[in-house]
Amino acid sequence: MCRRARKSEVSEGLPLVPDSEGELPRWVTLCEERGRKFRCFYGHPLVPSFPAEYSGCYKCHSFIRGRKTLMLWCQVCKYWGICADCARRPRLPALRDDPLFFGRDHPCLLRLPPRGEEQRDGHFQVWRVICPGGNYEFLVANEAQPVADWLSRHRVRAFVLRYRLLPRYDVDRSLEDPTSPPPSRRCGSPSRGPSPPSASQPAAT
Repeated sequence: MCRRARKSEVSEGLPLVPDSEGELPRWVTLCEERGRKFRCFYGHPLVPSFPAEYSGCYKCHSFIRGRKTLMLWCQVCKYWGICADCARRPRLPALRDDPLFFGRDHPCLLRLPPRGEEQRDGHFQVWRVICPGGNYEFLVANEAQPVADWLSRHRVRAFVLRYRLLPRYDVDRSLEDPTSPPPSRRCGSPSRGPSPPSASQPAAT
């Protein structure tokens, strides 16, 4: 469902992650969406259990009749769970393996291959550049890979722009990167499709 990023897929250096995830906002850590270990929004582990009656899945929002359907459930919050179908869906990489958190000095276009059912064969005639938000301080992962998956379903090849961020670079430097796309880096297995955009090609964002 998710794997560790290879060294060739990220820029040199250590990931831009503090020692404690608690130092980052929850919309960046996304612990409920990342890695092989299932956790709730607050970071508590999810365990297989029969939840309270009429519990809901936070992913698909379907109601599950308690004590009859096994699901992953937070024993601390008592109201956070995920159904078996959603638990099988592809997940975002762990924070320390996410290519968006590497290379603060090396902006680049990341080719993120589509995951799961979004994988498509054949030639992609159109490409788009995704510029994930994050207040110019971070790159939010759920505005990168999920968008690339959606575009793949519509036969559009997606590249994610890893641009320069505060506080090391000012906003003007961040705004320069989309208009002059930097070199591309491949993330995952190679696939057929158009070449990454160059500085001479206007990047659709």
